[in-house]
Amino acid sequence: MKKFTSHQQANSWLKKVAQKTLIDSVRAVSQQAYKDCEEYIPYDLGTMYQSGTIHSDFNRGIVTLVAPQVRRLYYRDFNAGVGNKKAIPFWWERVKKDNYRKWVTLTATIFNINKR
Repeated sequence: MKKFTSHQQANSWLKKVAQKTLIDSVRAVSQQAYKDCEEYIPYDLGTMYQSGTIHSDFNRGIVTLVAPQVRRLYYRDFNAGVGNKKAIPFWWERVKKDNYRKWVTLTATIFNINKR
């Protein structure tokens, strides 16, 4: 257990741990969220999903899919794609619902690693 000689020292340590955890967890959670989206994204040739690796900024927590069909497939009902029978419109809402606890646990794990 870490010991401190003053509140100021403890506060300074906690601030450093929290800042590092924020930076590390934003990157880790956005990368994991991108991976988790694959389960529900329409997938034919994979261009739309793979565009996320090029256009996303994981360090800032931004996941972006760039393809002409993204908006149409996200907001409109459609038949599941040839390559993904689990594809659904509004896939991000389902991904958040299914994986939120996992992302919180990932952040807690990162915090516990950083506080050592």
